[in-house]
Amino acid sequence: AFQNTPMQYARLIKKAAMDLANGRGDWKTNMSKIMYYSAIQNVIFHGLQSAMFAMAFSDEDDDERKKRYQSLGNRMADTLLIGTGVYGAVAATAKNVVLEVIDQAKSGRKDFEKAITKNDISLALKVHQSNYRIVGFTQTTDVSDMNDLGVPLIADIGSGLLDSACPWLENGPPKWLLDEPAARQTLESGADLVTFSGDKLFGGPQAGIIAGRSDLIQRCAEHPLARALRPGSLTMSALQEVTISYLERKGSSIPFWKMATSSVDELLSRAKKIDPKLSTNTFATPGGGTLPGVEIPSAGLHLEGSHVEFFRQQDPPIICRMEDNRTVIDLMTVHPNDDVFIGKAIKKIH
Repeated sequence: AFQNTPMQYARLIKKAAMDLANGRGDWKTNMSKIMYYSAIQNVIFHGLQSAMFAMAFSDEDDDERKKRYQSLGNRMADTLLIGTGVYGAVAATAKNVVLEVIDQAKSGRKDFEKAITKNDISLALKVHQSNYRIVGFTQTTDVSDMNDLGVPLIADIGSGLLDSACPWLENGPPKWLLDEPAARQTLESGADLVTFSGDKLFGGPQAGIIAGRSDLIQRCAEHPLARALRPGSLTMSALQEVTISYLERKGSSIPFWKMATSSVDELLSRAKKIDPKLSTNTFATPGGGTLPGVEIPSAGLHLEGSHVEFFRQQDPPIICRMEDNRTVIDLMTVHPNDDVFIGKAIKKIH
């Protein structure tokens, strides 16, 4: 009955609309039928349906009540669309798919609270979008709004930025680091543990790092998987070297930070020494699964046409990219000692 009643309304609306379009009957009567069945009866029916479910499940909060009203309007729209025929049914389906995608992209504190209340939950996990972006109708919850959920809170920040103040850099944090979560600030906001990569913004070898509450770290260390996943001596040695550089505030000794903080003027000067006619401004991307969509002002050399394969076959290979039908060599990713190899390769072309 719940399904058939709105479908009957839709058929009556369609018939009245066709009569109105073809000049059959009194136009006032047809308009009255359209308005009556599309608005008044539709609202009454769906309102009655919602009321019955509300009485059966009366322990709804404000969010659930809001969702019920939204669902009421959505069902009314479905009734009208489906009643118009095949195209209306397709439109209704497409509308519901879009609404579902939007709903899945949103998560708030209350979603975590409900999950913890209704299930046997041991921890809450918040994952930062360190290597991708979701844009549009999205919503997220700050760590500071989740620190009293009653279970340990783990924040996976992904990229491995230790401190948003970047005390290891002489000039402080670069502009392109804005809004990137850092381990220190995440823990200060209330996270019990943070996890991040040993490479990427940390600048060390590929590894996974866990930091935070000592008792939880101890539990992780005592787990059987800790032995299976423990890093080897080479990884530990590289991590130790990078960590000491951070402790000594020597960011310039970490290759990633040395490259990423090179000034455009410095890079242009190098490019002009290689070939002044080919020097150009460009943009670099952090890459490596971090800072999606972020561009860093850079400089390098450009050659008309595609020479990617040629440069890759050099010894040592030179990795470049295509941009607007030009081959671009970004010097931000090249050690100054290797500029001589680029110069020799360019002379083979020109």
